[in-house]
Amino acid sequence: MPVLILFLIAIGIIGMVQGPNSNQSGESSSGFSVSAQFSNPDTNTGLIPGGVVSDLNPSSQNVTPSTPATPADTVNFSINTLSAINIDFNRVTLRGSVVIPSSYKPGPLFFIYSESQSDLISSTKSTDTYEKISDNQKVKTSLISRSIKNSNTYIQNISSLADGEKYYYRMCFEQVGALLSCGPVLSFETVENIYQSSYYSIPSVSTLRAENIQGYSATIKGNYRLNSAENATAFFVYGESQSLVNEIPTEYKEYGDVKEAEENLQKIRLGAQAKNTDSPERTIDDLERDTTYYYRLCVAYDDENATEIKCGSVLNFTTDRKDRDVPSVRSTQAIAGGSTVSFSANIDMQDYRNGHAFLVYGTSESNIDRVSELTRFTQIYQNNDLIQRVSLDTDFDGRDTITRNISNLLAATDYYYRFCVEYEALDDYSRETFFLSCSDTKTFSTN
Repeated sequence: MPVLILFLIAIGIIGMVQGPNSNQSGESSSGFSVSAQFSNPDTNTGLIPGGVVSDLNPSSQNVTPSTPATPADTVNFSINTLSAINIDFNRVTLRGSVVIPSSYKPGPLFFIYSESQSDLISSTKSTDTYEKISDNQKVKTSLISRSIKNSNTYIQNISSLADGEKYYYRMCFEQVGALLSCGPVLSFETVENIYQSSYYSIPSVSTLRAENIQGYSATIKGNYRLNSAENATAFFVYGESQSLVNEIPTEYKEYGDVKEAEENLQKIRLGAQAKNTDSPERTIDDLERDTTYYYRLCVAYDDENATEIKCGSVLNFTTDRKDRDVPSVRSTQAIAGGSTVSFSANIDMQDYRNGHAFLVYGTSESNIDRVSELTRFTQIYQNNDLIQRVSLDTDFDGRDTITRNISNLLAATDYYYRFCVEYEALDDYSRETFFLSCSDTKTFSTN
């Protein structure tokens, strides 16, 4: 009997130590496990598909659920080109998206586009950089930012495109180490502009007034715009015969057909091929004095629409009786002695008369220099010690030496001075106008 009791007691103690056999897994009935994974980018779209996989497994186990991995640890870089929107005659809005891990450093993000698919692809090799591609003349780039670091969808407005044209494009991102990653190549076609005018625009040509008219020379001027004309030649015609200059557009169709006639008609070709827009001028130096000349600017063109010559108005000028030399002024070195300074200059009126000779002096070199930009003695603004003007002779003719002593200047001071003469002459429009002729600016110092 005691032996049996001891045996039963032993069996109970062992059962208490081992616990229930039905729950050896250690899980509680309310527990569940979660596993998360991120797929690789799709090879066609470049997007990362959403792929969190949850494994709901109710059981009686009693353990702490595992912690999911964060996107910064597992997400991969991806870039995708999206379809273009707002397509018009000459503009479009390009779109693209990029996913950039936090471990990446910021880099340039941009669109690249071209009318040639092969040029686009060859310009976006993995070894190319944004700077290299932007210098490529075969493609064009539109920079979104030089330091993109945020994952997002970006848009870029593109303008100045050709209407009715197919373009290829893609979004690209330059990574550290000059590695270039680009999205797929997509395309769009701009709208053909059937509303634009089909009117053929002929060249517009204008003749301007002659300048610098002397006894044996003058400068003739004009401007033109080719508009739609092609294969154009621009040229001047001039001569003593008004009728020959007048008949240029009506009697001739090409530049080579225009026949020169000695002093009555001459032509000057302005280059082998006319520019689209220009304002040419030419100086003629083989003229006769005291003679009236007629001139005009013309453009000859030859394209599928027309072969003809278009000219500006006929203008004229009359040469002087002789070439006229403007007055010359030469200042000599000022002499400072005590409180008085002696100034002198040699003035030659040459082909002009009734000049107004004067002296300007002061402590401001810039004020003295700017005097020659004026046209009248009365336009000079006096400003204390900075600049003063002194009238010397209001009816100066011929050639002579003029002197003037000035006292009461500032002691131990640098001064600047020059002599000038005001004279009246014809301007480029044959109007009587005043001019100034001045010597160089000189300097001296008081004691």
